[in-house]
Amino acid sequence: MGYLRDHAEAELSSIGYDENCEEIDLMMRNSVLELIDTFSEQGHSGMSAQICVDLFKKLASYKPLGPIKCTEDEWTDVSNMNEGIQWFQNKRLSAVFKEGENANPYYLDAIVWRDPDGCCFAGTVEGITSYQFIKLPFTPKTFYVDITEDRKIKNKKELNKALKYYLQLSIRSVIVEKCTLSSIIH
Repeated sequence: MGYLRDHAEAELSSIGYDENCEEIDLMMRNSVLELIDTFSEQGHSGMSAQICVDLFKKLASYKPLGPIKCTEDEWTDVSNMNEGIQWFQNKRLSAVFKEGENANPYYLDAIVWRDPDGCCFAGTVEGITSYQFIKLPFTPKTFYVDITEDRKIKNKKELNKALKYYLQLSIRSVIVEKCTLSSIIH
């Protein structure tokens, strides 16, 4: 078919995805080669090829192409998954939620904690949660914050970047009592 197909076959074979591999691996190999063939047939130039690859990668990974605006049409009601609590999930970015129609949206993957072995997890460390409330329009960004073996924050600089990017914890707790954050953000 061409140089790209030859390159793809050689690379897949180099990691064991050849014609003699197990059925599931052969299915994956064939799926990738089908995408390579389609891409090759489209006749992209160097510039359009990179744009196409970038767009395809984002879309195939369910990533948004532009900022999340949290307009009414971006939400789907997933209350049935949360024992009677009104809960909404963003259709454009599945890691964005809000609890109630007028609630402030938050991003589940805002902070990822990384232990000394390099293992990553979401959760709470020193009272700071992985999920963070978002500013609108929102462009998703995940911050990796190193912690010690005894779950203490090691990398305060990276944490400060995260808290600056998202609504800071100290500001949030005061504002939430007086009014909704969405009225301040707009």
